[in-house]
Amino acid sequence: MAKKLKWLLPVLGAAALLIAVQGCKLDDDREIGDPWSHIEGLTATDWELSDVELIDEGNPSRPRKNIGRFFLNGEPTTLKFDVDGSFVSLEGAGGQVFPSEGTWAFDLDEAPRRINITSGGETLVANLRSPVRIIDNRLDIVIIKRTCVVDGEIRPALGYRFIFDRVN
Repeated sequence: MAKKLKWLLPVLGAAALLIAVQGCKLDDDREIGDPWSHIEGLTATDWELSDVELIDEGNPSRPRKNIGRFFLNGEPTTLKFDVDGSFVSLEGAGGQVFPSEGTWAFDLDEAPRRINITSGGETLVANLRSPVRIIDNRLDIVIIKRTCVVDGEIRPALGYRFIFDRVN
């Protein structure tokens, strides 16, 4: 009986291989739509400060301390980015962290990692922690305030994380 069924094993193996190959067909190409505009996401509305953290950038674990109460005691800071590249800041209780006016630009418009805010010949670099698309209601940035030299290399030592909410 075993000799009569020897042919069945190769046939079953070939059938399984044929089914596996047929199951690996490529999906048809579907349009996924236009990419989100980060410029539109940043400039569509104003941004109001909702929280601030102090970050120890020199520590590998990057511990954070919430210091929002110092910046949110009273009127919160509001940022306005315009499509023409202009920038306005209405500073709140936390002091003058951002320039009152100037210009802004992403480092890369298609996939930004930083917002460069320039005023009076000085540039404030705001590192983006998350995308800024029209569907995102939060602007999460880190500004490095202190650096140190380690083995001849300049490294961040102290940063501020600013979290802004979209004002509708």
